[in-house]
Amino acid sequence: MIGTKLADRYEILAELGRGGMGVVYRAKDPVLNREVAIKLIPPGNLTKDAEERFQREAQIVAQMDHPGIVPIHDLGRDEGALFFVMPVLPGTNLRSLLREGSLRLGDVLDVGMQVAEALDYSHARGIATTATRAASSTATSSPRTS
Repeated sequence: MIGTKLADRYEILAELGRGGMGVVYRAKDPVLNREVAIKLIPPGNLTKDAEERFQREAQIVAQMDHPGIVPIHDLGRDEGALFFVMPVLPGTNLRSLLREGSLRLGDVLDVGMQVAEALDYSHARGIATTATRAASSTATSSPRTS
């Protein structure tokens, strides 16, 4: 995938991570001249149920506006794969920081509060999630987790 173009627009630069169903890539959006993150579910993992969940997730998140929830800028298809586009966040995922043991108590409390505020925001809108985990939370200098 690295070095290819997705949907005749996004230039795939590097792999950022893998999950149970898909892959997250760093890409270049030449139209808006910025780097983005792309979460992609390859065709082999794309069942009808998975496709519906993925599209529903993108549509729900795209309606949210909270500093602790990463916005979704685009949803698309390419050669049977389904993807959505998000900003690239600076920082390190929480799982890595936990493994390093580099978090101080104040850091843990700060991240916990940010995650709790984002969950409260989504729950107040009737949205419950089971996807909150250390690997998908990013510690940045600004109050934003994913």
